[in-house]
Amino acid sequence: MGTQIFPAGFVENELAWWKIPGVTIGIVRADDNGHGEPLLLAGYGERDCEAHLPMTGGTLGGIASCSKAFTSAVAAALVDEGKLSFDTPVREYIPEFRLWDDAASDGCTVRDMLYHRTGIAGHDAMWPHPGQSRENYL
Repeated sequence: MGTQIFPAGFVENELAWWKIPGVTIGIVRADDNGHGEPLLLAGYGERDCEAHLPMTGGTLGGIASCSKAFTSAVAAALVDEGKLSFDTPVREYIPEFRLWDDAASDGCTVRDMLYHRTGIAGHDAMWPHPGQSRENYL
């Protein structure tokens, strides 16, 4: 996996310009079958400014609302491939999915979730925590 994708100093200059302490960057080249080859997985700057801990290729961080665009794009690609339907209830894909009542749980579709019309409240308190599993977040 090569790391000379950006000109020398580029990422560091961007960190300074945006006034952010660090960033993790992953760039993957996918083949026609969707299999990925990592071209870059690296951290720049610091993940903890007080302790001067560096960002690494494995440092996790929140990406805020960018995940909405990623999720929608992946869902649309899966719809194109016939592996997902916008109008199929989520429980057909994730049987343990639950909302406030059975009717809402049974009827909630992928489209409903992408349009934010499920009634699920904001989730600002759900930032990644190393002690939590993906199952707990679900």
